[in-house]
Amino acid sequence: MLWQIFGIILVGLIVTYLVLARRSLSIPSSVFFITLLGVVIGLSVGALVSLPLSGLDDPLGQLLPIVVNIFSVAVVTTFFYAQRENIIRSLSQFLSLVNSLVKETRSIKHDTSEQDKTNPIIIDTSIIIDGRILDLVKTGFISGRLIVPHFVLDELQLIADSEEVLRRNKGRRGLEALNNLKREPNVDVDIVDDDFINENDVDSKIIRLAKKYKGRLMT
Repeated sequence: MLWQIFGIILVGLIVTYLVLARRSLSIPSSVFFITLLGVVIGLSVGALVSLPLSGLDDPLGQLLPIVVNIFSVAVVTTFFYAQRENIIRSLSQFLSLVNSLVKETRSIKHDTSEQDKTNPIIIDTSIIIDGRILDLVKTGFISGRLIVPHFVLDELQLIADSEEVLRRNKGRRGLEALNNLKREPNVDVDIVDDDFINENDVDSKIIRLAKKYKGRLMT
């Protein structure tokens, strides 16, 4: 307990000294923060090393942790100060790398957003009835324009009006999921009237629709 109190006091004294020294000697901010970083890391290392030593019998259990903390702070701070130019250079390179990654990530998100706007997603009856697309939209995995052709909506309504209970429940669940999708801010649900009367089945029609809009088909 004694060495912990000493460590806190030591850090307070060193920080106070560094602040006063920086003001009186006009120490550059970079050097000040590098030295302060050395103090913090040195004290952290000293605290870790001192943990097993504090279990020794007194007076070693109280004195050794104090000595270790002083030695650790002195060594690490001296090393950081001696290598300040290399450390500052490395930190600058690291921050530049982080900045580049952030810009690249924003660029990718922007490109993806633009792609979502220009390449809509066409969804069929089975996807709507399944309902899990709503979870994907809520989590942000799917965004942009969703196209629901009117012939899919007609098929969905036909299923909802079925006399068979299980089939009717599926259709109503699909209609409810579609209404929930329309309320989501991440997507723009567009009901289109395009139809291909020369195609007999819905699957063939929706493939033609995807080609027409140059969209991605989700089925």
